[in-house]
Amino acid sequence: MRPLLAHLTTLCLLCLAGIVRGKVPSSECFTCMSNPNWDFYASRIQGLKAIAPSQQPTLAPISCIFTPLRVYSDRAAVSCPGKCFKWIVHTIRADGGVEASILRGCFEKLIDVAVHAPPKDSRCYQSPADYNHQVDVEYTTGCFCTGFLCNSAVSGWPYLPALALATLALR
Repeated sequence: MRPLLAHLTTLCLLCLAGIVRGKVPSSECFTCMSNPNWDFYASRIQGLKAIAPSQQPTLAPISCIFTPLRVYSDRAAVSCPGKCFKWIVHTIRADGGVEASILRGCFEKLIDVAVHAPPKDSRCYQSPADYNHQVDVEYTTGCFCTGFLCNSAVSGWPYLPALALATLALR
């Protein structure tokens, strides 16, 4: 019993030392991607790190777009010392369909901050800014936030109802 108590005490002291030195992550972020082609993201996101396939976010084509909680829980979140990140691109096709890809994760783990520093505030940035939902135009949204699993499917999708209506109107 005594060795177990000694191990637990040591573990608690190590955890406390990590908290005091700021080594314990401040939050967790959802981490997943809907497109299996990392180069797809790299060609569109400035400063995206070249990450080995085994270290890339979990591939979850549908769950990552709408419900990251459905991705297996042991792979759905990652500890993060800074901002959570969600990057979304969608294109309305001529036939009325919508192509969408999303990447979620910890900004500092995915993006080279020397190339592209995260914004100081928590908000979303859209490009192009007009969002007229034209056919064959790529619309992107990059969202940054701080907090426990703040890069969920609900945050950063203020245009989803408009996108759905625009898609129905084109049919």
